Amino acid sequence: FNQTMETLYDALVAAGAFAWQQLDDGPHSEAAASPDACANTLRTYCSDDGGLAATRATLETHSVDDWSDATLAERYTAQFLLYRGDYAWIGYDWNGCRVGAYPYPSQWREDFGTPDGWCAEVADGVFQRNWTKATVAWDCHAGDGTIDRLSSV
Repeated sequence: FNQTMETLYDALVAAGAFAWQQLDDGPHSEAAASPDACANTLRTYCSDDGGLAATRATLETHSVDDWSDATLAERYTAQFLLYRGDYAWIGYDWNGCRVGAYPYPSQWREDFGTPDGWCAEVADGVFQRNWTKATVAWDCHAGDGTIDRLSSV
C-alpha cells in the first residue's frame, strides 16, 4: 500500500498537483507519548538537513476546544514552529458540521519572523529552533513547548 501511494504522490507532484493526504501531520501526537518516543520522533525532524520537514509539507491540526484553550494554543503553536518546513499549515482538524464558531488563537496573529535554520536537540530530549523574533522549544520530558518572544532591538 505505502509503495503504491508513494508512486501516486510522485505522479501527482510531477503533474503539478497535490493531495491532502500528502501532508505530513508532524510529530504532534508523539508529544503526549513517553519522553523517549517524543525525542526519537523529534530527532527525525530536527537535524542539520531539516529532516522530514525539509522534504514534506506539514500540518498541525487540533479541535476547536484545543485551540480555544490559551495554554494549549501556545503549546501547539510552539510545536508547529519547531518542526515546520517551508510548506506548512496550521488550523483545525475535521469538526463536522455542528461547529458554529471557530476561535482564532492570538498566536496566529503574531509575527515570529523567519526561521534561522532547523530545530536541533540542545539537551537530552529538549529541542529548540531560533526564529528572528522568537525562540521556540519543546521539552519531551515535560511534554510542553514554549515560545520566547524576543524584545524589539
